[in-house]
Amino acid sequence: MPIAEIRDTRIHYETLGERGPPILLIMGLRSRGIAWHDVAERLSERHRVCWWDHRGIGESDPLDGPTSMGEMAADAAGMIEHLGWDTAHVAGVSMGGMVAQHVALNHGERVRSLSLVVTSAKAPPVRDFAPSTLGIYLRTMAGPRRKRLAALARLLHSAMHLQRLDIDAVMERLARAFGHDQPGTMRRQVAAIRGHDCRERLDELSELPTLVVGAGRDRLVSIRHSEYLHARLPRSRLVRVETSGHAVIGEEPDIVSSAITGVVARGERVGRTPATAAR
Repeated sequence: MPIAEIRDTRIHYETLGERGPPILLIMGLRSRGIAWHDVAERLSERHRVCWWDHRGIGESDPLDGPTSMGEMAADAAGMIEHLGWDTAHVAGVSMGGMVAQHVALNHGERVRSLSLVVTSAKAPPVRDFAPSTLGIYLRTMAGPRRKRLAALARLLHSAMHLQRLDIDAVMERLARAFGHDQPGTMRRQVAAIRGHDCRERLDELSELPTLVVGAGRDRLVSIRHSEYLHARLPRSRLVRVETSGHAVIGEEPDIVSSAITGVVARGERVGRTPATAAR
């Protein structure tokens, strides 16, 4: 099991692919990086790919206090350095997309392109969530494990996706990624999300090749947030996956991986990050 020592903390990570431009995949709230599996496998055919477990998740060391987007972004930059990549194409989903914004803003010399998947420039307020969504969310937190996983499947996936697949198979995949957070991790990650607001700094990313992916059936991050990011980032491409829920990387890995491959190619053509170009 690969372990990186990053900022005095042991971080569990995995790599795929042996050649091609490097891509760093950043996971969201409470989830192990393995949730990127389907997208990562596709990307690894032409790229070197890495995902990891945030502090307090899976086999990584526990969080020993509060965290923030800046702290998680520093871990991401440390992972790029640990892998010997110098620079990388950075992709994040949900909370990971928030972290990715901070990587680009705080460690721009390491970022060649940016992919922001079902995420936002500022944490969505609770009032944006439908009462039914809040009810499903609460059911993910208590009760027998099977019922919690069933609620999580409804929270993350579109009804159409759940109708196509066997619910037991969906819950088995969710069980691999969720339920491995250590005590206190969720509370600290949620606090970091609440403190996230990059709206005043998005102009700093105006020259960075960027992909924005929004999901039309997303209960947690409305596609409006993706539209906002696209409008504020002149060099961005918006991909709308109208039939998918929040778990778009699981529902539509072909679409997501193809879109990331496209922005990586754009970043390679540019050849320099805005930070290095300004030197």
